[in-house]
Parts: sequence; structure tokens; C-alpha cells
Amino acid sequence: MDIDEERTRSLLHQAVFLIGFVALLVILAVLTITIRATAAFGVAMLVAMAAMVSGGLLGFLFGIPRSLQANRDPADTDSEPVSPNTNLEQISDWLTKILVGVGLVQLGTIGSAVGKLIGNVSTAFEPAPEAKVIAGSLLVLPSVGGFMIGYIGTRTWLFKLFTVFAPGFTSFVRHEVRRAVEPVRAEVQQVQQDQETLRELFAVLDDQLDPRAPEPEHASLKELLDNADSAQRDQAFQTAKRARRSALTDQPTIRRTIPVFQALVEVAPDRYVYQAELAAALADIGDYSAALAASDKAVELRGAPTRYDWFEFTRARARAGLIDAGATPDEETAKSLREDLAVAWHKPSFRAYVKRILDAHEENNPEYQELARLRAYLPSD
Repeated sequence: MDIDEERTRSLLHQAVFLIGFVALLVILAVLTITIRATAAFGVAMLVAMAAMVSGGLLGFLFGIPRSLQANRDPADTDSEPVSPNTNLEQISDWLTKILVGVGLVQLGTIGSAVGKLIGNVSTAFEPAPEAKVIAGSLLVLPSVGGFMIGYIGTRTWLFKLFTVFAPGFTSFVRHEVRRAVEPVRAEVQQVQQDQETLRELFAVLDDQLDPRAPEPEHASLKELLDNADSAQRDQAFQTAKRARRSALTDQPTIRRTIPVFQALVEVAPDRYVYQAELAAALADIGDYSAALAASDKAVELRGAPTRYDWFEFTRARARAGLIDAGATPDEETAKSLREDLAVAWHKPSFRAYVKRILDAHEENNPEYQELARLRAYLPSD
């Protein structure tokens, strides 16, 4: 049964019992006062019920279950975070000790007081000769029965009630705390996982981009990039891109960037910037056929030209590289060179680049050598 249903049913039973008990007392009191013929019966019932309730209260005091909170280990993280109120347990402990102590000291006085009580109650049954026997029986037997019922009920039913009700609030608090903390904990774990992934990725990336270090296996690099998120892959891309562009005359370094771009393309084939940078790196090392294929793919994925990329210039570099030195390209190739360079020429950053390289006139600069071959295909304006 669900805990909430158990609590509701228990409260309902208690309410019904209390209402029925009070109603019975009222009925007996009315019968005793208004109907003379039932007066003795009403008194007997009231006395018996009073004795039973008194015995039950005493059994309750002796039978209250002790809380385990006093013995709770503070280091136990699974224990209840909120302790129940144990005042009733302390009062029960005090009263039982007082009652036992006073009972032992005042045993003779108690016997005299009980005799007087039986005598007072017996007046309700006079002039019957067995009035005192009836009064004593009505006081002693229900008292003992009430004590046993109170003690056993407290040790069984009330103990079960406490075990059902006591954890309610603490369970609610624990549930709410866990629900509030869980997103934060998940976020912290995700951040830690991202940091670990990034650390492993850049450890392999540093080895990959260092020509002096042994080259990592391509499969391990691809696996790390596959496990990384898009932001981490972009960081790896920017690192390899900077390495390539800062080492235009350093062929070994440029060659070490190509596996990075290839792994990025394999992991995220729809990212056209990865394809374009791979094409540029392949053109840098003279693999013009592969550079042309990668450039075509990058332009296809990008769609309409943007204001900042130079994809068409990279494709023109690859086409020009496939032409033998001193040879004249066919008309179709020449047309493709003019079209690609015309698209690139519309971008102010490319025009500034061309002017800077050609004006410097550094014949040993690979960039100057490429632009010198392409100058005839650049727009005249």
C-alpha cells in the first residue's frame, strides 16, 4: 500500500475511534442521569471505561517506543537529516520512573487510597451486598486490561504508526534537496567530463602538431574528436589552423595539421570550414588533386559565397597547381580560374592580401609565387 494511503487510513481510524468513544460517554452519561432504571448500568460502564482509559494511559507511558536518533551516527550520510521531537519519550521516561519510585515508597498509602476509591464507587450499587465486589472488579479488571491493551498497542500499532509517519517530513526534505542538487551535480560532472575530454584531446593534438614528437594514431585522434562536443572540436580546429598559417614555409608542420583536418572532416562532414582548411593545407604541400576535391566539397556545403571566406581562391590555387610550369591551361580551366578569382576579388580582405603580397615582391615567398601565376586571371579593376 502507498505510504500516503496508509497515513490517510490511519488518521481516519483514529478520528472514528475518538468520535465513537466520546459519543459512547455522552450516551452513558445521559442514560445514567435521565433513566433511573439504567443508572447502575451507566455508572458501571463509566467506571469501567474510566479504569480502562487510566490503565491504557499507564500502559501507553510504559510502552512508548524509544527513538533511535540519540544513537544516530553523525558520519552516516544515509541517516535522517531531521530528528523527530522526542519530548513525549522523555516525559514518559520521567513519569514511569516517578510512578515506580513513588509506588515502592508509598505502597501502603496506595492500598488505602484504592480501598477508599472502591468504597466511593460501591455507593452507586448499594444496598446490594456485593456492591464493593462489583466496584473493585470494575476498577481492577478494566485497569489491568487497559494497561495491557495500552502497552501492547503502543509497542505494536503505535510503533508502526511512528515508522510510517516519522520519515515523512525527512523523506520530503531529502527528496526536495536531492531534486534541487541533482541538476547542479549533473552540471558539475559534465564540466569535469568536458575538462577531462579537452585535456586528453589537446595532449594528443600537441603531439600531432609537433614534428619532433611521434605522430599519434589517426584512429585515436578521430575517437577523441568524435567524443568531444562541437565547441571542443572548434577549439581543436582553431589550434590546427593557427599552426598551419604560422608555418607557411615549414612543410613538416603543415603536414602534421592535415590529419587533424581530415579527422575533423570525418567526424563532422557537414562543417564546410573543416573541408576548406583541409583543402588549403593540401594545397600548401602540393597535393593539388586532393585540395581541388576538398575545395569543391567546401564550396558545395557552403552554398552562396560569404563576405569573409576565400574558398574560391583556395580552389584556384589547386587548379593552378595542376597546370605544369610554363604550360598554358585549356580554356575551360582558364574560365574556372577567372570565375573563382572574381568571386574572391569581391572580398576586401582578399584584395588587401593580394596588394600586400604583390607589392612586397618577395620572389622566394611561396605566396608571391602563387599569386604571380594567378595574376593573369585576376580581375583587371
